[in-house]
Amino acid sequence: KFFPDTNLAWALFATIVGGSLIIPLAFGVMAISKSLSVERLWREGRTEAAQSASDDAKKYAIIGLIITIAAASIAAFVKSKMVP
Repeated sequence: KFFPDTNLAWALFATIVGGSLIIPLAFGVMAISKSLSVERLWREGRTEAAQSASDDAKKYAIIGLIITIAAASIAAFVKSKMVP
């Protein structure tokens, strides 16, 4: 088996981009936590758990980014509809 990608870059990116919003920030923090556990789990010989943590880190980062993009899109739409 190969060492799984930690997805730390995705986790950090999602946390930084979504940092001004509470919910995406929470997903980013969860992604970082899962990402940082990959190497420890791998060294303990828990390869399936390491792969699962890697997958979870990527999933949480993507969810955080999607929420951030959706929130930014909604804010831009509402702002465009406001009468100056």
